[in-house]
Amino acid sequence: MLTRKQNKHGDTIPHSSVLNAFRRADIFAQFGFVAESIEDLLDSNKAKRSEYLPWRVVRIQYPRFMRSSFVQPLFSHTANRITAGVKLGASITLLVSKPRQRLAKIARVVQATTQIYQNTRAAGLGQDGADQGLVVQQAGQLVASFSKPGSKMERSASLFISGQCILSYFTSGYVKLISPVWRSGDAMIGITRTVSYGGVEFNNLMVRYPAIRKAIAWSVIIGEVSAPVMVFLPTPIRRIWQISMVTMHISIAIVMGLNRFMWAFASFHPILDETVRQFLYKPSTLPMLESWAKFRRLK
Repeated sequence: MLTRKQNKHGDTIPHSSVLNAFRRADIFAQFGFVAESIEDLLDSNKAKRSEYLPWRVVRIQYPRFMRSSFVQPLFSHTANRITAGVKLGASITLLVSKPRQRLAKIARVVQATTQIYQNTRAAGLGQDGADQGLVVQQAGQLVASFSKPGSKMERSASLFISGQCILSYFTSGYVKLISPVWRSGDAMIGITRTVSYGGVEFNNLMVRYPAIRKAIAWSVIIGEVSAPVMVFLPTPIRRIWQISMVTMHISIAIVMGLNRFMWAFASFHPILDETVRQFLYKPSTLPMLESWAKFRRLK
């Protein structure tokens, strides 16, 4: 039986809103995992590099038995491609299956297992914020899928994902804020000049118009640093901020080719909305915000 939560007007909000939030977030995340798996399966240049990096470097930090001839085949390029295929199958299953059903739970455990394998093989080398964001979403979804509706475990998963979202944005923005290169806007020249993340036309635009590059840099800084404040502001303002951040990720995907960033960070926002709803309608979720929630209800 679905649990229900009481809002400030005495009405009730069905637990289906929580399920829908996790489902929407999971759809975004699974598209990210699908893109990641396809890259592992089809990128020939990446395939050639992975034969040497990262495993041949990473294994040095592991115990001696991890460097033995018996373990080596388990982390070979062929084994990694098989794992990527299994992850792709699990991701597609999670996209088409009903959430929190037995098949979805099995697929989620399989996907988490393949992620642990790939993280062990990579040990962070060659990974970026999109990989870490997808892992955060995966961990939260795994906990929520095995939790009872409305339970503390489910709310903890929601808080975890939302907290990581705010922390990711704020730390990224703070690092840019204390950087003179970012404050001046010159970082945009350096980024767009690179082969991996740049483009001739966009780089020429950044070089030619200092005001544009500075405006872009500061819009990113302000958007990211303001993340913790947005949780406490009215819903319309938070919606504008969320739309602006997702738009930023889409722009980054188009200009820099970081497609998985768009899926990874877009997956945070549906659960962030639901977490704010929990604070407003059920402040006991986080006692330190109980006074703030009462103040909002009185207004």
